[in-house]
Amino acid sequence: MRIYKTLQPNERTEFNAQGQFIYLNTASAAIEVQVNGQLPVTLAQYDQLQTDAIHSLVVVNTSNQLNPIVLEIGFGAFVPSNSGHQVIVGNWPAQMKVEQTKPLQIDNWPDSYRVTVNNWKAVQSVKQSGDWLLTQPSAMNSEEITIAGSAGSLAANAKRSKVIIKAAASNSGAVTIGKYPLDKGEVITLSTTAQIDVTGTDGDILYIIEDVYA
Repeated sequence: MRIYKTLQPNERTEFNAQGQFIYLNTASAAIEVQVNGQLPVTLAQYDQLQTDAIHSLVVVNTSNQLNPIVLEIGFGAFVPSNSGHQVIVGNWPAQMKVEQTKPLQIDNWPDSYRVTVNNWKAVQSVKQSGDWLLTQPSAMNSEEITIAGSAGSLAANAKRSKVIIKAAASNSGAVTIGKYPLDKGEVITLSTTAQIDVTGTDGDILYIIEDVYA
């Protein structure tokens, strides 16, 4: 619906209206609108107020002059043809819950980005919890483990992302990592920073490649 009204100086008037948005199409000065008895909101020309439902509407001319206005009121989301004007959202939920249901991988994260929030209610807050650290492996270390005394080991490394272990094709038999037998020529990839202990026949060799962070 569309309401045409010339407000007298400092006039307060009540309208019978229902909807979910109020759009101030025309006004020579700012007005105050009070929806459902809530706190008044100031609207200038082209401003819009979006709310759950309008049951009662009071409009106040805060100007000392005549103020011809045109209000558009309706249901749903209203998008005026002249975009870029202010949108005021009423009845913002006290809490919003965001759940991640699938793993998320982000590549090529920008060096910096900016989020601007205007006129956020005082009760709301946005803050960072802890440090946000995005890293990727920056080096690869290679070495060999030669079984001696029926055992061998790869030292723990807190900066390790993953380790690739290959049993030499010339080994006499399987080399056991924990309880996993690694046959000759077989390759396994482990994501661990802990020490890796192996057992096998003396002289058998494991080739190691570590992906590590800087």
